Amino acid sequence: MAQLKSTNMIYLIGYVITLLFGSLHFGFNINVFSVFHDMFMQFYNWENDQNNDDLWSAVQTTLLPVGAMITALTSGPIIKKSKRLVLFIGAFLCLIGALFMSIIHNPDGNNKSSSLAIFGIGRLFMGFAVGLYSSVVPPYINEISPKHLTGTFGSCHQLCVTIASLVAAIIGLTLPTLTNDEARDHLSWRFAYSGPFFLSVIQVILILTVYRYESAVHYLSKGDEETAKLTLKHIYSDPNEVEEVFKELTNAVNCTSTGGSGHEVTGSLYSTYKKAFWFGILLPAIQQLTGINAVMFYAPTMFGNQGDVKTLLNFIVMLLNFVFTIISMFTSDKFGRKILFVLGCFGCGLGLLLATIGYSNEVTEGMTAASYVFDIGVFIFISSFGISHGPVCWTYISEILPSQWMGYGAASSWVFTIIISLTTPYMLSGIGRWTFLIFLVFMIASVVFFILCLDETKGKNKKQIMAMFKSDGADKVAKSSVEAQKSIEAPQNLDEPQKINPVPEV
Repeated sequence: MAQLKSTNMIYLIGYVITLLFGSLHFGFNINVFSVFHDMFMQFYNWENDQNNDDLWSAVQTTLLPVGAMITALTSGPIIKKSKRLVLFIGAFLCLIGALFMSIIHNPDGNNKSSSLAIFGIGRLFMGFAVGLYSSVVPPYINEISPKHLTGTFGSCHQLCVTIASLVAAIIGLTLPTLTNDEARDHLSWRFAYSGPFFLSVIQVILILTVYRYESAVHYLSKGDEETAKLTLKHIYSDPNEVEEVFKELTNAVNCTSTGGSGHEVTGSLYSTYKKAFWFGILLPAIQQLTGINAVMFYAPTMFGNQGDVKTLLNFIVMLLNFVFTIISMFTSDKFGRKILFVLGCFGCGLGLLLATIGYSNEVTEGMTAASYVFDIGVFIFISSFGISHGPVCWTYISEILPSQWMGYGAASSWVFTIIISLTTPYMLSGIGRWTFLIFLVFMIASVVFFILCLDETKGKNKKQIMAMFKSDGADKVAKSSVEAQKSIEAPQNLDEPQKINPVPEV
Protein backbone atom coordinates (compact mmCIF):
# COMPACT_ATOMS: atom_id res chain seq x y z
CA MET A 1 0.00 0.00 0.00
CA ALA A 2 1.37 3.42 -0.90
CA GLN A 3 2.11 5.91 1.83
CA LEU A 4 -1.10 7.63 2.82
CA LYS A 5 -1.15 11.33 1.99
CA SER A 6 -4.41 12.38 3.65
CA THR A 7 -3.57 11.31 7.17
CA ASN A 8 -4.99 13.66 9.82
CA MET A 9 -1.62 14.05 11.53
CA ILE A 10 -2.84 16.48 14.20
CA TYR A 11 -5.46 14.03 15.43
CA LEU A 12 -3.11 11.05 15.09
CA ILE A 13 -0.21 12.69 16.92
CA GLY A 14 -2.55 13.85 19.68
CA TYR A 15 -3.89 10.30 20.01
CA VAL A 16 -0.36 8.87 20.22
CA ILE A 17 0.69 11.48 22.81
CA THR A 18 -2.35 10.64 24.92
CA LEU A 19 -1.30 6.99 24.97
CA LEU A 20 2.32 7.92 25.64
CA PHE A 21 1.43 9.39 29.02
CA GLY A 22 1.62 5.76 30.14
CA SER A 23 5.18 5.58 28.80
CA LEU A 24 6.07 8.68 30.81
CA HIS A 25 4.85 6.88 33.94
CA PHE A 26 7.05 3.95 32.97
CA GLY A 27 10.24 5.99 32.55
CA PHE A 28 9.77 8.33 35.49
CA ASN A 29 8.83 5.78 38.12
CA ILE A 30 11.50 3.29 37.10
CA ASN A 31 14.24 5.93 37.55
CA VAL A 32 13.08 8.45 40.14
CA PHE A 33 14.02 6.18 43.04
CA SER A 34 17.72 6.28 42.09
CA VAL A 35 17.55 10.10 42.02
CA PHE A 36 16.39 10.29 45.64
CA HIS A 37 18.41 7.29 46.78
CA ASP A 38 20.95 9.28 48.79
CA MET A 39 18.24 11.45 50.34
CA PHE A 40 16.33 8.37 51.43
CA MET A 41 19.49 6.98 52.97
CA GLN A 42 19.53 10.13 55.09
CA PHE A 43 15.89 9.64 56.07
CA TYR A 44 16.73 6.38 57.77
CA ASN A 45 20.30 7.15 58.89
CA TRP A 46 21.79 4.44 56.67
CA GLU A 47 24.42 6.53 54.91
CA ASN A 48 27.24 4.69 56.64
CA ASP A 49 25.62 1.25 56.81
CA GLN A 50 26.52 -0.55 53.58
CA ASN A 51 24.61 -3.74 54.43
CA ASN A 52 21.32 -1.92 55.02
CA ASP A 53 22.01 0.29 52.01
CA ASP A 54 22.37 -2.69 49.64
CA LEU A 55 19.36 -4.56 51.08
CA TRP A 56 17.03 -1.55 51.20
CA SER A 57 18.03 -0.41 47.71
CA ALA A 58 17.49 -3.86 46.22
CA VAL A 59 14.10 -4.40 47.88
CA GLN A 60 12.62 -0.99 47.11
CA THR A 61 14.02 -1.00 43.58
CA THR A 62 12.51 -4.43 42.98
CA LEU A 63 9.00 -3.74 44.30
CA LEU A 64 8.02 -1.70 41.25
CA PRO A 65 9.07 -4.33 38.65
CA VAL A 66 7.42 -7.05 40.78
CA GLY A 67 4.11 -5.18 40.62
CA ALA A 68 4.63 -4.54 36.91
CA MET A 69 5.31 -8.22 36.24
CA ILE A 70 2.08 -9.26 38.01
CA THR A 71 -0.20 -6.97 36.01
CA ALA A 72 1.66 -7.62 32.75
CA LEU A 73 1.06 -11.36 33.14
CA THR A 74 -2.64 -10.89 33.92
CA SER A 75 -3.42 -8.06 31.50
CA GLY A 76 -4.25 -10.17 28.42
CA PRO A 77 -8.01 -10.64 29.03
CA ILE A 78 -8.48 -6.96 29.93
CA ILE A 79 -6.53 -5.78 26.88
CA LYS A 80 -8.64 -8.04 24.66
CA LYS A 81 -11.82 -6.61 26.19
CA SER A 82 -10.81 -2.93 26.05
CA LYS A 83 -7.48 -1.12 25.86
CA ARG A 84 -9.12 2.08 27.07
CA LEU A 85 -10.25 0.21 30.19
CA VAL A 86 -6.62 -0.76 30.83
CA LEU A 87 -5.63 2.91 30.70
CA PHE A 88 -8.38 3.83 33.19
CA ILE A 89 -7.27 1.09 35.60
CA GLY A 90 -3.66 2.22 35.26
CA ALA A 91 -4.64 5.79 36.15
CA PHE A 92 -6.49 4.59 39.26
CA LEU A 93 -3.49 2.53 40.38
CA CYS A 94 -1.22 5.56 39.83
CA LEU A 95 -3.45 7.56 42.15
CA ILE A 96 -3.06 4.98 44.93
CA GLY A 97 0.70 4.70 44.43
CA ALA A 98 1.21 8.47 44.40
CA LEU A 99 -0.83 8.93 47.58
CA PHE A 100 1.16 6.33 49.50
CA MET A 101 4.59 7.56 48.36
CA SER A 102 4.11 11.33 48.46
CA ILE A 103 1.44 11.98 51.11
CA ILE A 104 1.01 9.02 53.47
CA HIS A 105 4.71 8.16 53.58
CA ASN A 106 6.26 10.11 56.46
CA PRO A 107 9.93 9.11 56.82
CA ASP A 108 11.01 8.65 60.40
CA GLY A 109 14.45 7.40 61.34
CA ASN A 110 13.05 6.01 64.60
CA ASN A 111 10.14 4.08 63.08
CA LYS A 112 11.71 2.65 59.97
CA SER A 113 9.66 -0.47 59.39
CA SER A 114 6.20 1.17 59.17
CA SER A 115 7.29 4.11 57.04
CA LEU A 116 9.27 1.83 54.71
CA ALA A 117 6.23 -0.46 54.39
CA ILE A 118 4.04 2.51 53.41
CA PHE A 119 6.53 3.63 50.80
CA GLY A 120 6.87 0.05 49.54
CA ILE A 121 3.09 -0.26 49.11
CA GLY A 122 3.16 2.87 46.98
CA ARG A 123 6.00 1.47 44.87
CA LEU A 124 4.09 -1.78 44.39
CA PHE A 125 0.88 -0.06 43.26
CA MET A 126 2.82 2.18 40.92
CA GLY A 127 4.39 -1.00 39.56
CA PHE A 128 0.89 -2.40 38.93
CA ALA A 129 0.14 0.70 36.83
CA VAL A 130 3.45 0.61 34.96
CA GLY A 131 2.95 -3.07 34.12
CA LEU A 132 -0.40 -2.30 32.51
CA TYR A 133 1.01 0.65 30.59
CA SER A 134 3.99 -1.35 29.31
CA SER A 135 1.58 -4.05 28.07
CA VAL A 136 -0.98 -1.83 26.36
CA VAL A 137 0.79 1.27 25.01
CA PRO A 138 3.08 -0.31 22.33
CA PRO A 139 0.38 -2.49 20.70
CA TYR A 140 -2.20 0.31 20.93
CA ILE A 141 0.16 2.68 19.10
CA ASN A 142 0.94 -0.01 16.54
CA GLU A 143 -2.77 -0.55 15.83
CA ILE A 144 -3.57 3.12 15.13
CA SER A 145 -0.36 3.92 13.19
CA PRO A 146 -0.20 3.91 9.37
CA LYS A 147 2.10 1.15 8.13
CA HIS A 148 4.88 3.51 7.00
CA LEU A 149 4.94 5.15 10.45
CA THR A 150 4.88 2.08 12.72
CA GLY A 151 8.62 2.28 13.37
CA THR A 152 8.57 6.02 14.02
CA PHE A 153 5.56 5.97 16.33
CA GLY A 154 6.68 2.70 17.88
CA SER A 155 9.95 4.34 18.91
CA CYS A 156 7.96 7.05 20.71
CA HIS A 157 7.21 4.64 23.56
CA GLN A 158 10.89 4.33 24.43
CA LEU A 159 11.42 8.03 23.66
CA CYS A 160 8.92 9.01 26.33
CA VAL A 161 10.53 6.55 28.74
CA THR A 162 13.83 8.36 28.19
CA ILE A 163 12.22 11.81 28.42
CA ALA A 164 10.78 10.92 31.82
CA SER A 165 14.13 9.48 32.88
CA LEU A 166 15.80 12.72 31.81
CA VAL A 167 13.31 14.75 33.85
CA ALA A 168 14.14 12.60 36.87
CA ALA A 169 17.86 13.23 36.29
CA ILE A 170 17.29 17.00 36.01
CA ILE A 171 15.49 16.88 39.36
CA GLY A 172 18.58 15.18 40.75
CA LEU A 173 20.78 18.01 39.49
CA THR A 174 18.71 20.57 41.41
CA LEU A 175 18.77 18.78 44.76
CA PRO A 176 20.78 20.65 47.42
CA THR A 177 23.07 19.07 50.00
CA LEU A 178 20.98 18.66 53.14
CA THR A 179 21.28 17.35 56.66
CA ASN A 180 19.12 14.40 57.70
CA ASP A 181 16.40 16.54 59.27
CA GLU A 182 16.42 18.99 56.36
CA ALA A 183 16.05 16.14 53.88
CA ARG A 184 12.92 14.84 55.62
CA ASP A 185 11.28 18.26 55.48
CA HIS A 186 12.33 18.99 51.89
CA LEU A 187 9.30 18.99 49.57
CA SER A 188 11.15 17.98 46.39
CA TRP A 189 10.59 14.25 46.83
CA ARG A 190 6.90 14.73 47.69
CA PHE A 191 6.32 16.81 44.54
CA ALA A 192 8.23 14.30 42.41
CA TYR A 193 6.30 11.28 43.63
CA SER A 194 2.93 13.02 43.24
CA GLY A 195 3.61 14.04 39.63
CA PRO A 196 2.31 10.81 38.02
CA PHE A 197 -1.16 11.40 39.47
CA PHE A 198 -1.60 14.65 37.53
CA LEU A 199 -0.45 12.98 34.31
CA SER A 200 -3.08 10.30 34.82
CA VAL A 201 -5.84 12.87 35.31
CA ILE A 202 -4.93 14.63 32.03
CA GLN A 203 -4.81 11.31 30.17
CA VAL A 204 -8.23 10.22 31.44
CA ILE A 205 -9.79 13.56 30.49
CA LEU A 206 -8.42 13.29 26.92
CA ILE A 207 -9.63 9.69 26.55
CA LEU A 208 -13.12 10.61 27.76
CA THR A 209 -13.50 13.74 25.62
CA VAL A 210 -11.35 13.71 22.46
CA TYR A 211 -10.11 10.14 21.87
CA ARG A 212 -13.28 8.25 22.75
CA TYR A 213 -12.87 5.26 20.47
CA GLU A 214 -10.77 2.11 20.56
CA SER A 215 -8.61 1.26 17.55
CA ALA A 216 -10.23 0.04 14.34
CA VAL A 217 -8.52 -3.32 14.87
CA HIS A 218 -10.34 -3.72 18.18
CA TYR A 219 -13.76 -3.12 16.62
CA LEU A 220 -13.03 -5.42 13.69
CA SER A 221 -12.06 -8.20 16.08
CA LYS A 222 -15.50 -7.74 17.68
CA GLY A 223 -17.26 -7.76 14.30
CA ASP A 224 -18.26 -4.08 14.53
CA GLU A 225 -17.32 -2.86 11.05
CA GLU A 226 -19.36 0.34 11.24
CA THR A 227 -17.51 1.70 14.29
CA ALA A 228 -14.19 0.52 12.84
CA LYS A 229 -14.77 2.69 9.76
CA LEU A 230 -15.81 5.58 11.98
CA THR A 231 -12.51 5.46 13.86
CA LEU A 232 -10.56 5.36 10.59
CA LYS A 233 -12.39 8.47 9.35
CA HIS A 234 -10.88 10.40 12.27
CA ILE A 235 -7.38 9.44 11.06
CA TYR A 236 -7.78 9.45 7.26
CA SER A 237 -9.65 12.25 5.47
CA ASP A 238 -9.82 10.54 2.04
CA PRO A 239 -12.75 8.05 1.83
CA ASN A 240 -10.79 5.89 -0.63
CA GLU A 241 -7.94 5.56 1.84
CA VAL A 242 -10.41 4.73 4.61
CA GLU A 243 -11.68 1.85 2.48
CA GLU A 244 -8.15 0.75 1.61
CA VAL A 245 -6.98 0.72 5.24
CA PHE A 246 -10.24 -0.90 6.34
CA LYS A 247 -9.74 -3.74 3.85
CA GLU A 248 -6.12 -4.25 4.91
CA LEU A 249 -6.95 -4.28 8.62
CA THR A 250 -9.83 -6.71 8.00
CA ASN A 251 -7.41 -9.09 6.28
CA ALA A 252 -4.94 -8.71 9.14
CA VAL A 253 -7.58 -9.47 11.78
CA ASN A 254 -8.76 -12.49 9.81
CA CYS A 255 -5.16 -13.65 9.48
CA THR A 256 -4.60 -13.46 13.22
CA SER A 257 -7.82 -15.24 14.11
CA THR A 258 -7.86 -17.90 11.40
CA GLY A 259 -4.22 -18.49 10.51
CA GLY A 260 -4.55 -16.68 7.18
CA SER A 261 -6.57 -19.43 5.52
CA GLY A 262 -10.04 -17.97 5.80
CA HIS A 263 -11.07 -20.99 7.86
CA GLU A 264 -10.57 -21.73 11.52
CA VAL A 265 -7.28 -23.45 12.26
CA THR A 266 -7.48 -26.59 14.33
CA GLY A 267 -5.82 -25.96 17.68
CA SER A 268 -5.04 -22.80 19.60
CA LEU A 269 -3.61 -19.50 18.43
CA TYR A 270 -0.38 -20.52 20.14
CA SER A 271 0.03 -23.63 17.97
CA THR A 272 -0.23 -21.44 14.88
CA TYR A 273 1.99 -18.55 16.02
CA LYS A 274 4.24 -20.11 18.64
CA LYS A 275 7.34 -18.70 16.93
CA ALA A 276 5.98 -15.18 17.36
CA PHE A 277 5.11 -15.95 20.98
CA TRP A 278 8.62 -17.09 21.90
CA PHE A 279 10.27 -14.24 20.01
CA GLY A 280 8.00 -11.89 21.96
CA ILE A 281 9.29 -13.45 25.18
CA LEU A 282 12.95 -13.65 24.16
CA LEU A 283 13.52 -10.14 22.78
CA PRO A 284 12.51 -8.28 26.00
CA ALA A 285 14.75 -10.69 27.92
CA ILE A 286 17.67 -9.82 25.63
CA GLN A 287 16.84 -6.13 26.07
CA GLN A 288 17.32 -6.47 29.83
CA LEU A 289 20.36 -8.75 29.54
CA THR A 290 22.21 -5.92 27.82
CA GLY A 291 22.59 -4.66 31.40
CA ILE A 292 20.56 -1.51 30.79
CA ASN A 293 18.87 -1.44 34.18
CA ALA A 294 22.07 -2.29 35.99
CA VAL A 295 23.26 1.06 34.62
CA MET A 296 20.00 3.01 34.93
CA PHE A 297 19.18 1.87 38.47
CA TYR A 298 22.67 2.02 39.93
CA ALA A 299 24.46 4.69 37.91
CA PRO A 300 24.74 6.99 40.97
CA THR A 301 26.40 4.15 42.87
CA MET A 302 28.79 3.35 40.02
CA PHE A 303 29.73 6.98 39.49
CA GLY A 304 29.87 7.59 43.24
CA ASN A 305 33.42 6.31 43.32
CA GLN A 306 34.50 9.29 41.20
CA GLY A 307 33.69 12.00 43.72
CA ASP A 308 31.20 14.84 43.36
CA VAL A 309 30.63 14.48 39.61
CA LYS A 310 28.28 11.48 39.96
CA THR A 311 25.07 13.54 39.59
CA LEU A 312 26.37 15.22 36.42
CA LEU A 313 27.49 11.88 34.97
CA ASN A 314 24.09 10.35 35.70
CA PHE A 315 22.45 13.28 33.90
CA ILE A 316 24.70 12.72 30.85
CA VAL A 317 23.62 9.07 30.76
CA MET A 318 19.94 10.07 30.70
CA LEU A 319 20.61 12.78 28.09
CA LEU A 320 22.43 10.38 25.75
CA ASN A 321 19.64 7.83 26.08
CA PHE A 322 17.14 10.54 25.13
CA VAL A 323 19.13 11.86 22.15
CA PHE A 324 19.83 8.47 20.59
CA THR A 325 16.25 7.31 21.09
CA ILE A 326 15.18 10.33 19.02
CA ILE A 327 17.63 9.26 16.32
CA SER A 328 16.08 5.77 16.33
CA MET A 329 12.75 7.30 15.32
CA PHE A 330 14.29 8.19 11.95
CA THR A 331 16.38 5.04 11.48
CA SER A 332 13.97 2.23 12.39
CA ASP A 333 11.77 2.63 9.30
CA LYS A 334 14.73 3.56 7.09
CA PHE A 335 17.26 0.83 7.91
CA GLY A 336 15.02 -1.81 9.45
CA ARG A 337 14.79 -3.54 12.82
CA LYS A 338 17.31 -6.33 12.28
CA ILE A 339 20.32 -4.19 11.41
CA LEU A 340 19.68 -1.91 14.40
CA PHE A 341 19.53 -4.90 16.74
CA VAL A 342 22.84 -6.20 15.37
CA LEU A 343 24.60 -2.82 15.50
CA GLY A 344 23.20 -2.29 18.99
CA CYS A 345 24.78 -5.53 20.18
CA PHE A 346 28.18 -4.46 18.85
CA GLY A 347 27.90 -1.00 20.41
CA CYS A 348 26.65 -2.27 23.76
CA GLY A 349 29.37 -4.93 23.75
CA LEU A 350 32.10 -2.34 23.17
CA GLY A 351 30.75 -0.16 25.94
CA LEU A 352 30.58 -3.09 28.36
CA LEU A 353 34.17 -4.06 27.51
CA LEU A 354 35.43 -0.55 28.32
CA ALA A 355 33.33 -0.49 31.50
CA THR A 356 34.93 -3.78 32.56
CA ILE A 357 38.39 -2.34 32.04
CA GLY A 358 37.73 0.99 33.75
CA TYR A 359 35.48 0.17 36.71
CA SER A 360 36.87 0.31 40.23
CA ASN A 361 35.30 -0.16 43.67
CA GLU A 362 37.85 2.17 45.21
CA VAL A 363 36.70 5.70 46.04
CA THR A 364 38.91 8.42 44.54
CA GLU A 365 39.00 12.13 45.16
CA GLY A 366 38.68 12.93 41.49
CA MET A 367 38.79 11.54 37.96
CA THR A 368 41.49 9.03 37.03
CA ALA A 369 42.51 7.45 33.72
CA ALA A 370 40.52 4.32 34.59
CA SER A 371 37.42 6.32 35.48
CA TYR A 372 37.56 8.09 32.11
CA VAL A 373 37.64 4.69 30.38
CA PHE A 374 34.67 3.55 32.46
CA ASP A 375 32.66 6.68 31.74
CA ILE A 376 33.31 6.50 27.99
CA GLY A 377 32.26 2.84 28.05
CA VAL A 378 28.98 3.68 29.80
CA PHE A 379 28.32 6.52 27.35
CA ILE A 380 28.92 4.25 24.32
CA PHE A 381 26.74 1.57 25.90
CA ILE A 382 23.80 3.86 26.63
CA SER A 383 23.98 5.50 23.17
CA SER A 384 23.96 2.10 21.45
CA PHE A 385 21.04 0.92 23.56
CA GLY A 386 19.10 4.12 22.90
CA ILE A 387 19.26 3.71 19.14
CA SER A 388 18.59 -0.03 19.08
CA HIS A 389 17.38 -2.38 21.82
CA GLY A 390 15.46 0.25 23.77
CA PRO A 391 12.92 1.44 21.18
CA VAL A 392 13.24 -1.27 18.52
CA CYS A 393 12.41 -4.12 20.91
CA TRP A 394 9.00 -2.64 21.80
CA THR A 395 8.28 -1.81 18.16
CA TYR A 396 9.17 -5.30 16.98
CA ILE A 397 7.20 -7.31 19.53
CA SER A 398 4.11 -5.10 19.08
CA GLU A 399 4.32 -5.94 15.36
CA ILE A 400 4.63 -9.71 15.74
CA LEU A 401 2.35 -10.38 18.73
CA PRO A 402 -1.44 -10.34 18.92
CA SER A 403 -2.33 -7.56 21.38
CA GLN A 404 -3.58 -10.00 24.03
CA TRP A 405 -0.09 -11.55 24.11
CA MET A 406 1.74 -8.26 24.61
CA GLY A 407 1.53 -8.65 28.38
CA TYR A 408 3.68 -11.78 28.20
CA GLY A 409 6.41 -9.86 26.40
CA ALA A 410 6.22 -7.05 28.95
CA ALA A 411 6.26 -9.60 31.79
CA SER A 412 9.43 -11.14 30.36
CA SER A 413 11.07 -7.72 30.49
CA TRP A 414 9.96 -7.20 34.09
CA VAL A 415 11.11 -10.65 35.24
CA PHE A 416 14.65 -9.94 34.07
CA THR A 417 14.43 -6.41 35.44
CA ILE A 418 13.70 -7.94 38.86
CA ILE A 419 16.61 -10.35 38.59
CA ILE A 420 19.03 -7.62 37.57
CA SER A 421 17.81 -5.08 40.13
CA LEU A 422 18.19 -7.64 42.94
CA THR A 423 21.60 -8.97 41.95
CA THR A 424 23.44 -5.89 40.63
CA PRO A 425 24.31 -4.21 43.97
CA TYR A 426 25.68 -7.49 45.31
CA MET A 427 27.61 -8.21 42.10
CA LEU A 428 29.14 -4.72 42.11
CA SER A 429 30.23 -5.05 45.74
CA GLY A 430 31.33 -8.69 45.23
CA ILE A 431 32.89 -9.17 41.79
CA GLY A 432 33.15 -5.50 40.80
CA ARG A 433 34.24 -4.97 37.19
CA TRP A 434 33.38 -8.53 36.13
CA THR A 435 29.70 -7.66 36.45
CA PHE A 436 29.89 -5.96 33.05
CA LEU A 437 31.70 -8.93 31.52
CA ILE A 438 28.65 -11.12 32.27
CA PHE A 439 26.43 -8.79 30.23
CA LEU A 440 29.07 -8.74 27.46
CA VAL A 441 28.80 -12.51 27.09
CA PHE A 442 25.04 -12.17 26.61
CA MET A 443 25.63 -9.56 23.90
CA ILE A 444 27.95 -11.89 21.98
CA ALA A 445 25.30 -14.63 22.06
CA SER A 446 22.57 -12.15 21.09
CA VAL A 447 24.31 -10.89 17.97
CA VAL A 448 24.55 -14.47 16.68
CA PHE A 449 20.82 -14.95 17.34
CA PHE A 450 19.85 -11.72 15.55
CA ILE A 451 21.95 -12.51 12.48
CA LEU A 452 20.76 -16.10 12.10
CA CYS A 453 17.18 -16.08 13.38
CA LEU A 454 15.52 -12.66 13.26
CA ASP A 455 13.08 -11.85 10.44
CA GLU A 456 12.81 -8.27 9.19
CA THR A 457 9.40 -6.60 9.59
CA LYS A 458 10.13 -3.17 8.14
CA GLY A 459 7.51 -2.05 5.60
CA LYS A 460 5.26 -5.08 6.10
CA ASN A 461 1.63 -5.02 7.15
CA LYS A 462 0.20 -7.17 9.93
CA LYS A 463 -0.98 -9.91 7.58
CA GLN A 464 2.45 -10.25 5.98
CA ILE A 465 4.17 -10.28 9.37
CA MET A 466 1.85 -12.94 10.78
CA ALA A 467 2.40 -15.07 7.67
CA MET A 468 6.17 -14.88 8.32
CA PHE A 469 5.74 -16.17 11.86
CA LYS A 470 3.13 -18.83 11.16
CA SER A 471 4.19 -22.34 12.13
CA ASP A 472 5.08 -24.69 9.26
CA GLY A 473 2.33 -27.14 10.16
CA ALA A 474 -0.39 -24.51 10.32
CA ASP A 475 -0.92 -24.36 6.55
CA LYS A 476 -1.18 -28.14 6.32
CA VAL A 477 -3.75 -28.23 9.12
CA ALA A 478 -5.73 -25.41 7.53
CA LYS A 479 -5.55 -27.05 4.08
CA SER A 480 -6.74 -30.40 5.37
CA SER A 481 -9.54 -28.65 7.25
CA VAL A 482 -10.66 -26.87 4.08
CA GLU A 483 -10.53 -30.08 2.00
CA ALA A 484 -12.50 -31.98 4.61
CA GLN A 485 -15.13 -29.25 4.66
CA LYS A 486 -15.36 -29.32 0.85
CA SER A 487 -15.81 -33.08 0.80
CA ILE A 488 -18.65 -32.80 3.28
CA GLU A 489 -20.36 -30.01 1.38
CA ALA A 490 -19.84 -31.53 -2.13
CA PRO A 491 -23.11 -32.83 -3.65
CA GLN A 492 -23.26 -36.48 -4.57
CA ASN A 493 -23.98 -37.56 -8.17
CA LEU A 494 -27.01 -39.80 -7.79
CA ASP A 495 -26.74 -41.06 -11.39
CA GLU A 496 -23.53 -42.91 -10.59
CA PRO A 497 -23.74 -46.24 -8.80
CA GLN A 498 -22.77 -45.93 -5.19
CA LYS A 499 -19.95 -48.04 -3.91
CA ILE A 500 -21.15 -50.26 -1.08
CA ASN A 501 -18.77 -52.04 1.20
CA PRO A 502 -19.41 -55.77 1.04
CA VAL A 503 -20.79 -57.53 4.09
CA PRO A 504 -18.04 -59.72 5.47
CA GLU A 505 -18.62 -63.41 5.29
CA VAL A 506 -19.33 -65.24 8.47
